Amino acid sequence: LTDNGSRIDFGSLPEECSTSLPLVLVNCGTCSVPLSLEIRQPNDLFSFADGSKLSNFTIPGVVGQQADGEGVAKEINLFVKTAGLSVVQPRVFQTELLVKLGDTLLGIVDTMVKVGTAKLRTKKSAEPVLFNCLPGETVTRTVQLRNCGNIPLALEAVLEDMSQGRFACEQNMIIPPDSDFVFPVTFTCSQTARLTTSQHSLQLSVTPNGPKHLISLQTNVLPNKESIQEFQTSRPVLSFGVIKKADTMSPSREFNNNEAMPSVFPVESDRSLINFFSVSVGTNEEQLITLRNSTSETVCLNMIIRETDNFFLAVPAGSVSTSQLILQPQGTHDVKILYRPTRVGMDNGKLVLKPQGRKVGGKSFKASISLCGVAGSCNIEMDGVEEVEANRYQLLCQQSSSKNMVRFMN
Repeated sequence: LTDNGSRIDFGSLPEECSTSLPLVLVNCGTCSVPLSLEIRQPNDLFSFADGSKLSNFTIPGVVGQQADGEGVAKEINLFVKTAGLSVVQPRVFQTELLVKLGDTLLGIVDTMVKVGTAKLRTKKSAEPVLFNCLPGETVTRTVQLRNCGNIPLALEAVLEDMSQGRFACEQNMIIPPDSDFVFPVTFTCSQTARLTTSQHSLQLSVTPNGPKHLISLQTNVLPNKESIQEFQTSRPVLSFGVIKKADTMSPSREFNNNEAMPSVFPVESDRSLINFFSVSVGTNEEQLITLRNSTSETVCLNMIIRETDNFFLAVPAGSVSTSQLILQPQGTHDVKILYRPTRVGMDNGKLVLKPQGRKVGGKSFKASISLCGVAGSCNIEMDGVEEVEANRYQLLCQQSSSKNMVRFMN
């Protein structure tokens, strides 16, 4: 017995995948039957559960009275694996399964599979996918997917559990060959969620039993609607406003008594300038800065790298030019700055810190930290230096009667 009644057909299967189908043999007699199943060459893709090409077993006979069509059944699973296989166009692989009783051939079961490419492509530049919301709110975002293969791509989606809320999406999807697919993901924020930024992942697995892909997600639980509107995306946008007439415009603006003017910037940094020295082209170097919320209120802080293509913010999702974090009152947070030079020379930029919902004179309240990087390599030579151990050197600077003044350099 087979799935279609005449042969074992695995259908279409992508590269780097595996699956199995059952074959049921029924002994309708009263005597035990010792059988052998052999997969005929070529059989590189096909095997039994233990990886072998031959399986021996015995099916007991029927005991007692037997009705028509009844017997003792034995189920055997036949596996196909396409790992390491590469095909330009869909290709059918065939073999035969020989059913033997001793040296007697009882029958042949045709076995086949159609192998093609079904490769998932995602836009890493659009990650992490941002979910900005208030406690208790539901937000839906879309993930752009593409099947670059020549057969349908079947995917299974898995989202991790979290305490801040709940993600929801379709668990299974099929993308036609050479097609794009818009995959919606919904995040429902808990009513009791803390004001914080957290990283998550969406796992997309090629089925059956194929490669796994991770999509980075970021949830930002914000204090008010203004914060959400102020930092929806890092992409350029076009907005419109009304030009004030000449008689309504004033050269300066005074604060009224009801408008609070911040006296100091709410976020402190342990460094105002970040220098990278002697970083080889094509490599990365990271440095840490510590940011501190000096106020008694929670601060939602936007961080933006500007005026450079060689400096980045290092986050769990990768290297980005824009990120966001929540600073609790009097709380601190370490931020990683990444320098990745593409040419020999000097690079300059700045890290802009922009608290959400904080304005002065109707304008955004922000500060910046200077970034400076020198790309290249150095070779320092010194006379009189003695190597003490690996990467550790000793230089005798001064000698007195009481002790030797020794300076260590790395």
